[in-house]
Order: sequence, then structure tokens, then C-alpha cells
Amino acid sequence: MRCPLLGSSLIAAGAHFSVRAQSHSQMRHPDDFELCRQYVGQIVANPDYIGQAPGQNDGFELIGEIPQEQAIILVAIKLRLDKAGRYIVASTYPIDRNKLERRLRKGFIQPA
Repeated sequence: MRCPLLGSSLIAAGAHFSVRAQSHSQMRHPDDFELCRQYVGQIVANPDYIGQAPGQNDGFELIGEIPQEQAIILVAIKLRLDKAGRYIVASTYPIDRNKLERRLRKGFIQPA
């Protein structure tokens, strides 16, 4: 998949959300972790937006809108594949509509 925002092509590969990364996400976002964890697979498979935050050269973001939960969920992914040939899910957390729109306006993300 070609992604101009990332300045590179991404090869098709699975994603892995390790126990360690889940623990990190749960510690950082305890009130929202279970909601986010529930939708990680869906967002990775079919994101609404893709992009890269400034200064995050080693990763990219997939964002999904989950209308039934009234939530917007960001999934942070590492750019480099692991030894098993998978992308690593680094974290997941909700963002608000203002943050989504600001990232769109600034060109940090684009519709997938």
C-alpha cells in the first residue's frame, strides 16, 4: 500500500498487539482501554484515517470512528516489521473530534 503521508510504501502484513503493549495501553488509559482493545482489529483491518504525527518517524497512526460507541480510536503502529513479519501495535487510545479535525487540517492524517 502506498501512503504519501508516510513517504513510503507499506507491505501487506498482519499486526500484533502484544501483552506488554496492552499492559502499557491499559496503564496509560485505564478508563478507555477495554473499549479501544475491542476495536483494534477492526481499525487495523479497515481504518477511516491513516497518518503520522510530527516527530513520530518510527510509526504511524490508524484512526477509526466507532459511531455505535460515539468514539474515535487511534491505534499507533510501529513502521518496522517484527521478526515474525508483523506490524506491532504500540498503543491505542481514544481521541476527541477536535483532535481528529486538527490533524486533518494540518495534513497529519488523511482518509484511508
